[in-house]
Amino acid sequence: MNSLGNKYFNSFAIIPAMLTFWIAGYFFFPTNKLHYQTFIVIFVLGSLWLGYHRRIDWQSFFSSKLILAVTVFSAYFLASLFWAFGTSFNDRLSEVKSVVYLFCFALVFSFSMEQSPKYLGRLLRTLLLVSSIALVINMFAFFVIHEHSLSARFHGVGRLWSPLWMGAIYGAITVILVGFLSHEELTRKYKLLLAAMLPMMFIGVLATHSRMAILATLLVSFLVFLMGKNSLKCKVVTIVSAAILLLGTFWICLPYFERDIERGQSYRFDIWRGAMGLIQERPLLGYGAGSDTPIDSSIEVVDDWHYYHNTYIATLVDLGLVGGFLHLIILLIAFKVAWQLRGNIAVLLSAYLLFYSCLINITFGEGIISRMNVQWLLMWLPILIIAHFEVTQKRNI
Repeated sequence: MNSLGNKYFNSFAIIPAMLTFWIAGYFFFPTNKLHYQTFIVIFVLGSLWLGYHRRIDWQSFFSSKLILAVTVFSAYFLASLFWAFGTSFNDRLSEVKSVVYLFCFALVFSFSMEQSPKYLGRLLRTLLLVSSIALVINMFAFFVIHEHSLSARFHGVGRLWSPLWMGAIYGAITVILVGFLSHEELTRKYKLLLAAMLPMMFIGVLATHSRMAILATLLVSFLVFLMGKNSLKCKVVTIVSAAILLLGTFWICLPYFERDIERGQSYRFDIWRGAMGLIQERPLLGYGAGSDTPIDSSIEVVDDWHYYHNTYIATLVDLGLVGGFLHLIILLIAFKVAWQLRGNIAVLLSAYLLFYSCLINITFGEGIISRMNVQWLLMWLPILIIAHFEVTQKRNI
């Protein structure tokens, strides 16, 4: 390390800690606004600071095919603002900021990963601790203090104010725990600890009544477990026991959930039909990023809606078939690289998490760059981890 690096080492070392603090803030920050402002301080100022002191290895950063694919998608996203007719200046500026924020997040996260091979382990332990404490506190407040019934959709504070986002993030943690227990050789004590956390996290998903989060969690966890290192006997016993437990829980709790189940598909099919009409009007390039094009359909209840409850449809409406193709390319490259590096547990879990994110994006979300919500994190965090190890592998060749 050069003299400049030595001089600023202690100052730069705080950046990975601040990144961990912000990600953990999904669980304990009281408001979305505060979480957003903290992001700007940590990532925008942090990336400028790193760039000013030449702490970013640009050549390595852009040697990743995955990062290049994201860069091309982002450039097209910005270019689409030129044909986003009817979109206000403030909305266009907001989309520009979204790309800048993603770029800054990628730089700071990449720098943090470079600082220590143990960084991801520390990040995971912090998230498990914070998410467990937050889940207990939120459940106590929701069911005991506020006296909600089991038919109410469980949610928390800050970024987790929505049952959709809360179900999504606790489902992601459930998948990660299943991955660790299935693929890693753990000490008995650590294995028991993770095994105790696993049902608690899944209960958090169930309590939100977020159907796609529940389905995606079950599906991906099942696939992860089948692909794990456990013996065939262990797999059969675990799967049968889990199936009996889930069916029993469903039968016992059905009276509490009937009211929620009757909500049906929450007009999603109607929204998607209306959105498909928009796609047919501008199929190639779409309406442009940030256009928030309202639906005009024969179903009165979804008229003027512009939140499509489907990330892929939202991409096609805003960015057309070109944007949809670039979106698909990012995912294909990510899974291809992850398959090549599947011997790395961090890459393997990231691939599972990305697959989980792809599933939940079917029923909610609006694009993959706009809005730094839970969906945004669950999409880009695994992609950046995979890209980091892609770069690391190229260095070692």
